[in-house]
Amino acid sequence: MTPSTDTPQARRAWFAACREAKVSDEDRKAIQARICGANASASTMTARDFAKCVADLKAKGLWKPSPKRAGTRAMAGDPQSAKIRALWLALYHLGAVRSPEESALAAFAKRMTGRDALQWLSGVQANRVIEALKDWCLREGFSPQRDGAVSKQLLLHAQWAKLHALGALRIADTAALDNWLSTSRISPHTTAVTMLSEQQLDQAAEMLGTWVRRVQMARRKKS
Repeated sequence: MTPSTDTPQARRAWFAACREAKVSDEDRKAIQARICGANASASTMTARDFAKCVADLKAKGLWKPSPKRAGTRAMAGDPQSAKIRALWLALYHLGAVRSPEESALAAFAKRMTGRDALQWLSGVQANRVIEALKDWCLREGFSPQRDGAVSKQLLLHAQWAKLHALGALRIADTAALDNWLSTSRISPHTTAVTMLSEQQLDQAAEMLGTWVRRVQMARRKKS
C-alpha cells in the first residue's frame, strides 16, 4: 500500500479503538493534540500519527485489540489515580457512595472535570478530584493520611463511629472496636487496631462497610 491508502485505514483503526475504549470526541482530540501537536486533526494526520495515538491507548491500558476487551473500562495505574480510587473506596466503606465500581468513580470525576476516564485527567484536574474526595471524607468523619497503614486505621475508627451514629452500636470508643476485632475472624489474637497488617485492615474495612450499608438500607426501608 502507498502512504495515501494507508492513512484512511489507520484513521478507521484509530476511531474504532476510541469507540471500543469509550473515549469521547473531546478526549480523542486531546490525545491527538498531545501526541501530534496542538493543531493536529483527523483530516490532516498521517498513518504514522494515527498509529502513535493507538499505541498511546494501548500503553495506558485503555484498549487492546481483542473483542473481549470491547466495552470494558480499564483502570488508570498512576499514583494520583490510585489515590483517587483509595479515597472513593473509603467513602464506599463509610456508606457515603453506593457503588465502588470504576464506572461510578469515573462518572464522579467527569462531573468535576469533563473527562471520561481518570487516564485523561491532567495533574491539576487529578488534584482537584483528590481534594474534593478528601473534603468529602472529612465530612464523613474520616481524615485521610499519607501513611497508608495509619489512614486505614483511621478509616476503621470512622466506620465504628458511623455505626454508633446509626444506632447499631452502644459504645463508640476504641476499646469497643478493639474488642470487636479480637472476636472477628480477621485476627482472633489481635487486641488493637494498630496490630493489624494492611491486608487485615482492608478486610476489617470491608466487613465494617458491609455492616454500615446493611444498617443504612434497613433505615431507608423503615423511613
